[in-house]
Amino acid sequence: MDWYDYARAIRNTVSHNFRLVFSRYKPEHFPITWRGISLTADLDGKAITFESFWHKSGYELFVAMREFAEVLPE
Repeated sequence: MDWYDYARAIRNTVSHNFRLVFSRYKPEHFPITWRGISLTADLDGKAITFESFWHKSGYELFVAMREFAEVLPE
């Protein structure tokens, strides 16, 4: 899914005190982009910004993930 790598990076960020941690990502993995929001390697160690994960973008990510989950077989 187009949101998977982005969601993985956001989940990792929330788990690391809201700081972007890209130590396990290979340089060719960047940028990680979803709906016009890009996470680049130079953000490693920096705090997440409201542009990356806030009310609108966070909710839209949740909705995309939920829509994916709703069509999975039981």
